[in-house]
Amino acid sequence: MRRLSRDPPPRKRHYTVFMGKQVSRTTVARRGTLRVRLTPYNTIAFPRALRDAIPDLHGGRVLKLDAINAQASNTNLYGGRIHLNLAVCETGKLSGEFVVRVDLLPEAARTLAATLTRLADEVEARSGEAV
Repeated sequence: MRRLSRDPPPRKRHYTVFMGKQVSRTTVARRGTLRVRLTPYNTIAFPRALRDAIPDLHGGRVLKLDAINAQASNTNLYGGRIHLNLAVCETGKLSGEFVVRVDLLPEAARTLAATLTRLADEVEARSGEAV
């Protein structure tokens, strides 16, 4: 592009010149006042070895729930979380063992507990009935 005589001489500009002031903070938040959660949702993590254990021509694999381990945590980075470790093992001739991790927010854990309790009560109430 041709420069006209009334245009200012070109100068090197850095990309930060175009950034607004609202992007940067002028004060630092005190510890505990800024709550940023990296995963503000419920997650289930499956190990890669479990994916590799399912053959390509097979639709899935049935695993036996062997043990449940749980703990609660409350950190500045993640906030309040409930961590479930579901130890599952393969049935039949295979002998693989895997840990499926479930991380829940407290409200989701309460909802899950209430749902499981309600369903267990329904099963006990119908124990004499054939469905």
